[in-house]
Amino acid sequence: MASTARPSPPAPPSPRLRAADVRATLAALAGQPLEDLLCFRRLKKWTVPCFADYWNTSEDTARRALRDLCAAGVIGCLQGAVHGRGGREPDLYFLTRLGARVLTRHLGLGPNEEIRAPTVALDAGEVTKGGLTKHKVAAKPGQDAHDLACLELAVHLGWLPADSGWRTREALHYAAGHDRHAALLVPDFYRRTKDRLWCVEVEGTTEAKHIRAKHRRYRALFADWARDAGYDFRGHLTLVLTGEATREPVRRLHERAYVTQDYAYWLSWTTLDAVLDGDWEQGLLPHCSDVGFYEVRDWWREHLDRQLRALGR
Repeated sequence: MASTARPSPPAPPSPRLRAADVRATLAALAGQPLEDLLCFRRLKKWTVPCFADYWNTSEDTARRALRDLCAAGVIGCLQGAVHGRGGREPDLYFLTRLGARVLTRHLGLGPNEEIRAPTVALDAGEVTKGGLTKHKVAAKPGQDAHDLACLELAVHLGWLPADSGWRTREALHYAAGHDRHAALLVPDFYRRTKDRLWCVEVEGTTEAKHIRAKHRRYRALFADWARDAGYDFRGHLTLVLTGEATREPVRRLHERAYVTQDYAYWLSWTTLDAVLDGDWEQGLLPHCSDVGFYEVRDWWREHLDRQLRALGR
């Protein structure tokens, strides 16, 4: 039977934001509301449970704070997807263009540093009985799932405060290729010490081309930084795997991409569930399993030889 539900109207063209509106909105957000909005600088999508955990408050208080930001127009709300068995994912609150402009102005960022709002919803949204405008048509569900996994990981491990030592979605610059051209890579998270760079990527895609390109870029980054360091420098990449059904193939694809190039960094992996189920004070490392470069390389070579023999080559 065809659905009789009326589809949400498409989103209208975004109006041009005036500088006066940005200034007025920023002035109205003084105090805690501005602190709440600053949470959206790096991780631009939040849920009520994560917001409550971050501020160590109740979900009711977190919900009111997020709805106040929605009323100011600096964030929007995408209704959580409904599961076939009656459950529903939490609503996703996301940074709007106005919110991005307000943060850019408050932080005094230049043209090349300005914060950009993500594309989250495709519809204009509908006003609920409580006066909150909720969108229902997600633009990029896969990206939303990845961003939510990053959020849960960072909030659980306490990586978001500036004094944590971890950086969230900040660019790392390096020289790549024979011509040493300028390149950059933006990990989900990284931590830098004098002789070590530890990067963390939340991974759930099985797209082999994307995975191969990621490892090529990490090899170039770590090799360049080790070359410039002038001392024993160690690069470390940890994969946090999501999606129970795809974890094994995702891990295998990463291992294959890792060993089909020269050794340049240490690789390890864990699962998001394992980290979230553990004590946050333990940190990430106790949950990680190392990927032995030479052992995995030999395994893949033997696997390929068996396939060729089976084909009679």
